[in-house]
Amino acid sequence: PAPLPVEVELNPTAGSGIAEVEAGRVRGSGLEPHAVREYVSGDPLRYIHWKSSARRDTLMVKEFDTGTSVSLAIVVDNRKATDVFDLEGSTLETLCGHALYLAESYLERGAEVTFPQYEKPTRGEHSELRIRQVREVLVDVQDDQIESLSAQLLRVAAPLAESTTVVILLAVADPDLPATLTQLAHLQRVVLTLDAAEYDEKRAPGSASHPAYLQELESAGARVVPVARRRRSS
Repeated sequence: PAPLPVEVELNPTAGSGIAEVEAGRVRGSGLEPHAVREYVSGDPLRYIHWKSSARRDTLMVKEFDTGTSVSLAIVVDNRKATDVFDLEGSTLETLCGHALYLAESYLERGAEVTFPQYEKPTRGEHSELRIRQVREVLVDVQDDQIESLSAQLLRVAAPLAESTTVVILLAVADPDLPATLTQLAHLQRVVLTLDAAEYDEKRAPGSASHPAYLQELESAGARVVPVARRRRSS
């Protein structure tokens, strides 16, 4: 999948998961830069520190102080028959694109990112290698799981450290998810929802972005971010 920008801001803090989710573009990592160093091949150009570069007459980039406890666990809804699609695209494709964008953004800043439905936690690997691994994981995601999203979440969340932020992406409501989220109060919980009705009007009643369902998720203690569909320009 291609990375698909998410109109939210995630601000993880070392040792406490995501501190805040606000409307807006992902403007920064939420991980504070603590130093600058010389640019090396492969560094993201958006991290260039222009004032330092001009002063030293060489490219300098920001370094982020992440520690070892900034960790994201991304869970993508893969339940059977939950991929809603039309001629322009599908909800699963969109979910994976958003997941890839978040993963790339935080891996580049030194955070630990894992997809616990499909892999064991990995630590200390170079961000470029992890991004390739994440792409390989997401290519294989299909809506073929009989196990409910809630059951998967409980299973994969069991070994996660309390500092972990769990990001859950779905387009079709899982009725058991609000109750499951209340059982995971020791974790930071963020739910990104798509509106299934934007892909098929008949799926509106079960959409994860239905106002009543969003209220249930919020009442369960999750930070909820409905994500509008990005349509292709003609």
